[in-house]
Amino acid sequence: MGKNLQSPVNGKIAFLFPGQGSQYINMAYHMVMHFDAVREIWDKISEIDFGVEERLYNIVFPGYGFNEENKRRQTEKLTRTEWAQPAIGAISISLLNLLNKLGVKADFFGGHSYGEITALYAAGLFDTMEDFIRVSRKKGELMAEAATQEGAMTAVFTSSLEVKKILTESGTDISIANINSPSQTVISGKTSGIERVEKLLTNKGINYKRLPVSTAFHSKIIGKSTEPFYNYLKKIHFNMIENRVFSGSTGNLYPADTEEIRKILAEQIENPVFFQQQIENMYDHGVRIFVEVGPGAVLTGLVSDILKDKKHLSLSLDKKGQDGLISFWNAMGKLSSCGVEISCETLWKEFKEPEHRFAGLVGRDTEIEIKKTEKKVRYSVNNGAKFDDERLKTLQILQQNIFEAHKIFQKTLTESHIRFLQASEEALKQIGGIKTAAEISSPENDLIKNYLAEEHYEERKTEDIREKPEDKIYVPSVDYKKIILQTASEKTGYPEEMLDLNMDMEEELGIDSIKKIEILSDLKLRLPDSCKMDTDKLALMRNFREILDYVTEDLSEKKKILS
Repeated sequence: MGKNLQSPVNGKIAFLFPGQGSQYINMAYHMVMHFDAVREIWDKISEIDFGVEERLYNIVFPGYGFNEENKRRQTEKLTRTEWAQPAIGAISISLLNLLNKLGVKADFFGGHSYGEITALYAAGLFDTMEDFIRVSRKKGELMAEAATQEGAMTAVFTSSLEVKKILTESGTDISIANINSPSQTVISGKTSGIERVEKLLTNKGINYKRLPVSTAFHSKIIGKSTEPFYNYLKKIHFNMIENRVFSGSTGNLYPADTEEIRKILAEQIENPVFFQQQIENMYDHGVRIFVEVGPGAVLTGLVSDILKDKKHLSLSLDKKGQDGLISFWNAMGKLSSCGVEISCETLWKEFKEPEHRFAGLVGRDTEIEIKKTEKKVRYSVNNGAKFDDERLKTLQILQQNIFEAHKIFQKTLTESHIRFLQASEEALKQIGGIKTAAEISSPENDLIKNYLAEEHYEERKTEDIREKPEDKIYVPSVDYKKIILQTASEKTGYPEEMLDLNMDMEEELGIDSIKKIEILSDLKLRLPDSCKMDTDKLALMRNFREILDYVTEDLSEKKKILS
């Protein structure tokens, strides 16, 4: 989101396309199932043969994993460069096709790392969609082949200047891969070197997060793939395009010469990404609305960080953990509020209005046929008139009787099952001398006990629960709730009054793990008593309520110790 969204944001529109690391299993599947414009792209992509047993859709939408091990293997396979890049590209261009059908057009295009290839596709560089997908696949294959050494990438939540000092101090050959925003810099290199730098970051109290990538992109580790990729690109026909695509390698607009474009794309594999500079240059060209077209919302957060003091709107069409339709229509609503024209009628132009309606018809009768064994019974509904009151009353009584019978059936089934379990346990106890469930404390056993108690109780006595002085909760004078919500509002762009402590950060607010670390890092600076809080524990918490409880509990323990 942007600054001062109470008033509409006017200006040019840019489409931003994400790079590797944004992928996740079943990404945007709600959109694929709901919109023909998205599905038709996947129908074409499913026909592309990569010379292996699986097709791309098998990797992106592998079906339910049933257990954590299967889910881990599915995610691991999608993370491989040769699959991740065409997968992200496929999701991005399918959403792009939907935007085109809705009449939402961009003035400029940009991408993060691999996303630049998608941006060039959106600008018309490739003859066909298949060329784009095959280029994406080839780039991933060559990068995987070149990565003969174990490599990794880590996002560090501080300025690039500070990161440079730390890298020099580490004595490693780790290099800066991405300058993403004023407060996020990504480093890349050998895994052993990355681990050494991470220890140094921990000692300095600087937060970081290891990225879900298969190797060290934008480093010397995959430098060997640059020349083979350039040679492959020479076999692909490039169209002349308008000067509308920004390069992350330079931060500036791509040249018109197709040969120069090939060189930039090939060298980009090893060169660092200057995403912050790219966004700032887009802003200088009049862009005020940034739409992330692809899986996740990482770029949306980065844009908000880069332009936090400038009026703009940054939004994503997809958020991991949130229903894709909700994310998409929220984005369309924000665009519409800024005066962007959206032709929603194109979504249902192929649907025909039904010739007859059940009710509300004016000036004609509608006949409803109800088949009963071999004969037909006809009821005439004139201008939406109701059925006979007597029949309706009979139907209601019948439904009520069915409902009551079902309740009795469920109750009888439950009681029978409980008695069966109790009899079985008693028999086992007599045979082997083991404890029964009645003697073991467990959530399931407590549930059964509560059920039986509720069935036979006549009157419950309320215990006189008195608060023990030593158990009093320490209430801090600082308004920690307000601090937490204020920090979340500033980091995400959501108005503070929209936030609730019980909101799920990932599923309801679309806050990814990187953005969560940024929020927690800022909280550690703002909360005076939280300097020793365990960031790893905080990162596992799903909502702000858990964070607040953790903070106040920590302070309570400190208060008890002092007293």
